[in-house]
Amino acid sequence: FGGPLMDAIATPPNQSIYQTDPAVIAAYNAAHPGQVLMSPSGQVYNIIDGNQEIINPVAQLQTIFGYNNADKIVSSFFAEAEFMKGLKFRTSYDVDLAFWGYTGATPAYYLSVIRNNALSSVNTSMNRGFDYNWENTLSYTRSIQKHNFTALVGTTLNKYNTQDVGGSNVDLQTFDPSKLYLNYALGLIANQASWGGASQHALASYFGRLTYNFDEKYLLEGVLRTDGSSNFGPANHWGYFPSVSAGWVMTREPFMQKSSSWLDFLKLRASWGVNGNENIGAFQYTALMSSGSNYSVGNGAAAIIQTGMKPAQLINPDVKWEQSTQTDIGLDARFFNNALSLTADYFNKKTTGMLMTMSIPAYVGDAAPVGNVGSMTNTGVEFDASYKWNIRKFRFSVDANASYVKNHVDNLGNANGILYLQTLGTQGYISVDENGQPANSFFGTIAEGIFQNQAQINAYVNSKGQLIQPTAKPGDVKFKDINGDGVIDANDRTIIGNPNPSWTYGLNFTTAYQGFDFMMFWSGVTGNQIFDGRRRNDLGSVNYTTDILNRWTGEGTSYTMPRVTYGGADPNNNERPSTLNIHDGSYLRLKAIQLGYTLPTELTKKFFVSKLRAFVNVDNLFTITSYNGFDPEIGANMGVDKGIYPQARTVSVGANISF
Repeated sequence: FGGPLMDAIATPPNQSIYQTDPAVIAAYNAAHPGQVLMSPSGQVYNIIDGNQEIINPVAQLQTIFGYNNADKIVSSFFAEAEFMKGLKFRTSYDVDLAFWGYTGATPAYYLSVIRNNALSSVNTSMNRGFDYNWENTLSYTRSIQKHNFTALVGTTLNKYNTQDVGGSNVDLQTFDPSKLYLNYALGLIANQASWGGASQHALASYFGRLTYNFDEKYLLEGVLRTDGSSNFGPANHWGYFPSVSAGWVMTREPFMQKSSSWLDFLKLRASWGVNGNENIGAFQYTALMSSGSNYSVGNGAAAIIQTGMKPAQLINPDVKWEQSTQTDIGLDARFFNNALSLTADYFNKKTTGMLMTMSIPAYVGDAAPVGNVGSMTNTGVEFDASYKWNIRKFRFSVDANASYVKNHVDNLGNANGILYLQTLGTQGYISVDENGQPANSFFGTIAEGIFQNQAQINAYVNSKGQLIQPTAKPGDVKFKDINGDGVIDANDRTIIGNPNPSWTYGLNFTTAYQGFDFMMFWSGVTGNQIFDGRRRNDLGSVNYTTDILNRWTGEGTSYTMPRVTYGGADPNNNERPSTLNIHDGSYLRLKAIQLGYTLPTELTKKFFVSKLRAFVNVDNLFTITSYNGFDPEIGANMGVDKGIYPQARTVSVGANISF
């Protein structure tokens, strides 16, 4: 919401991009001198009437200026020594020194009552980051007949420091994108701002690993590591993470030799281990001070506002490592001279002590601290298969993978077992975490259809014979009374969808013949839903998508899309979050397809070229889906489509040349 794409969707179609009426342009200049936006060719952008939030999307693009810059120096050093046969010591030191920054600017403009800027402005920031990693390992390898041992111990130290500084100023002498400098602006000291700060993070680890195998047939490995993070307090710096794995190469057993003509390799394996998560930001265990808590000292005219500071949030000195315990059982197999490969895995992952914002009473008044307050389980299976086939000059291979995951929240660690997440405009929460349900589940009311006539409204009554939806009209949505209290209200909201795919799969196909080569890659998901939240239902005069052409206009015309209402003419609140917003999110996408040709060496060597390959590649060629939004691949927005920018179809032509 608020970006050019959503404004383009919501702009009424009877509004033009440019204003050509001289009288209207004169009125613009009289009412908003110095704020009238013009295109690079000198055309005046139209100001959309009657709407405060939806603005001319093409004009909005002329208000967005900014660029990033970055420089990086990376180096790595190591030394290795062997003191005796099998005993090695290795030390390595890696350095990453980075400098980056951002410069942004906004011109003076007026596009609506609440979306305008009286003075042009510029801001710039500079950052420095220094990251180093020092690792030391001592390993010993020994074989006694068919017994093979490897032992390793080591330490790692990682430290990261950043510093940043920035400033802003207003009233640029001229708005020239090539002159976006703070000293090119004329703002008074009161209009200027500066900021800066620093952060740091350190992680220290000690680890040991013991590996054993007998005749490459029976395999066993154990690992114990302890990690200390600066994100936790002194009493909880360290976390301890053991793991163990075992494997059995069955094809090395005598009883499997009869299958050697078609079975090349068969291995059964299992593993169990614990790993940790410390990603909560620095100093969450202690009180960080924040400014802005000013206080009036004195009485009457003698009162003086004094600058004050206070803790930014409540503290939790007991916050510690989040832990995930995972069990995995797998099988690897290869057949027909390694032409066919198959892998299958079952996993069960239990995460405990999840690092989440704690639930505290609202009357406390301060921001809640981070704590170890939740647990979650993921179980599933993964499959991978590949086949390779060569006949003379023809080569062919296909790789396929699929994974099934079942996710649910076990315990949120609060009184009601529910955590409210995303909101949609003025319609309240649309996604939640709830005990026993998948993470980020959609939340709303169940729609049971469209009232086709007044008789259906009159028949929908509670135990007392009273209308459950007394303000409904024919064409309005019939909502389910979940709790049976005879009214439709916030207490009838429930879980209405799951954004998490059950299955994720991919297919990669390659082939080559003489100088030609061809590749295509498919990917997809199934079993998930998308919450369509593109329409600004908190605003009246905004455009609809073409779905509205299938709305209810009379008895029998629609059973899934209600009548159109405007302003206060929707007492039934048809646009409240409901199952009408939930859509199938499954898709199959051709992510990439490429055709290439390598010229014969006999031809290219005449031009001192050892290899020349030309190709054409297309990314995101097409997508098979029933979802009618821009893109079913919503990404990190927890399955809620608020007008995400779609992935582009990209066509590229190029060549690889070796001299």
